[in-house]
This record gives sequence, structure tokens and C-alpha cells, in this order.
Amino acid sequence: MTSRRAGWPSWRRCASSRARAKRSFPKSMCPAARRAYATALERSPHNLLARIGLGNTAYAMRDLTAAQAAYRQATRDHPQAADAWNNLAQTSLELGRKSEAMLAAQRAVELGGPRLSHYRATAKVIVESR
Repeated sequence: MTSRRAGWPSWRRCASSRARAKRSFPKSMCPAARRAYATALERSPHNLLARIGLGNTAYAMRDLTAAQAAYRQATRDHPQAADAWNNLAQTSLELGRKSEAMLAAQRAVELGGPRLSHYRATAKVIVESR
């Protein structure tokens, strides 16, 4: 149990949010975080936090294809998870998939929630990138 908790701060810092993933932090933490999320998903394949964490860690490592896949799976498993839709929108935009990005952003905005202003900002960036 101690060994798992020892890794907690690393993967928590690495993948707690997409915005945090963009900031500077020791990239050496991300591989361990990615393994921790993958292990969690082996035990609980539909765990939303682990799925988004896996996506955020991949995003931080600039593995956008893996990040997009994780966010897409999160939206399949949890279609009401606006954060997953928003992260899918941002990652899809960065991969040049603007139509998919716009659809995901619209879904995040439709779902709303406490971070609605962030979802609207993502949608605005996508519209302005066209």
C-alpha cells in the first residue's frame, strides 16, 4: 500500500488538469503516472477519473493521439462528463480535427456545469481557428 501512495503526488501533479499539464513540471513524473492510471483502468475500466487522468498524462507528454483516445473513451463510458468532452475538443483541435473538436466542444457547453466558462472558451478558440 505504501508504494502505491508514494507515487500519488507524482501522478496527481502530472495529470490533475489539462491546464496544469501545459505548465512546467518534471516530465519524469509522467511515465509513472501513466502506468498508475493504466493499472487503475485494468482494475476498473470505466473509472472516469482514471480515464481522464490517463488522457491528461498523455497530453502532458505530448502524446496527443493517446490523449484523444483516452478522452474519447471517457465520453463513451460517461457521456455526461463535460470535462472529458472539453478535453477531447482541445486535443482534437491540436490534432487538426476541427470538426470533431467543434462537436465535442458543443457537447461540453450543452452539458454545462461549474466550468461552463472554460467550455465556452474552448469552443470560441475552435471557432476562431477556422
